[in-house]
Amino acid sequence: MKRISKAGAAALAAFALAAATAVAVAAQQPGPPPAQGAPAGPRRGGGPPGGGPEDGMNVRPPNGTGQTPAFAGQTRAPEQKLGVAFDVVTVSEGLVNPWGLAFLPNGKILVTERPGRLRVVSADGKQMSEPVAGLPAVDPRGQGGLLDVALDPAFPNNQLIYWSYAELRDGGANNTAVARGRFVDGAAPKVENVQVIFHQAPSLISRAADRHCRKSGRKPNSAAAGRATKRSPERENRLAKFSS
Repeated sequence: MKRISKAGAAALAAFALAAATAVAVAAQQPGPPPAQGAPAGPRRGGGPPGGGPEDGMNVRPPNGTGQTPAFAGQTRAPEQKLGVAFDVVTVSEGLVNPWGLAFLPNGKILVTERPGRLRVVSADGKQMSEPVAGLPAVDPRGQGGLLDVALDPAFPNNQLIYWSYAELRDGGANNTAVARGRFVDGAAPKVENVQVIFHQAPSLISRAADRHCRKSGRKPNSAAAGRATKRSPERENRLAKFSS
């Protein structure tokens, strides 16, 4: 049997690697487009991109009035109709803009109301508590308000809950914030040892806040407006602050 030198073996290995790479690259190249009128093959993601009323694409007219897509086909989201009927059951009534919820171990439900209230709903939905006391002030304007609520993973031991909300600042500015506290259930539920652990920075004056000020005859504080629009290099690199 003829022996192959080390140099020859290295050359053969390099050739094999180059051939395998060429095959892999060729396999990744897109094939030719389908012939005109030929049925399109299956694609992942609910339907092919581009125009036309393909199956799997939402072709209903846009429901946003006065809005112009950034590019053609932007609003054509994929959809899949499964023909499944949903049984919608009203669990509780009387809530104002319910937004987020979290289930307690005993079956009760913590529900946030966007105007700034956190309530406790009984497991059967028939009873609703007074607003939970102890939450920080919430800015309910525009898309703000009291947002989501979540239980700490060790809630059965520490009774900690977390919630996010729009935090009001001077001069009509606001920002997103996250707080935590110890939930105390009962006839008058409350949260204790509240600590705000996240502040969006810088605070901004939103369009909704500006409209609110104008309708009420007040003008946004110029200093706050300046802080909201002019950022130092340090603040550009630090848009959020966390507390442990």
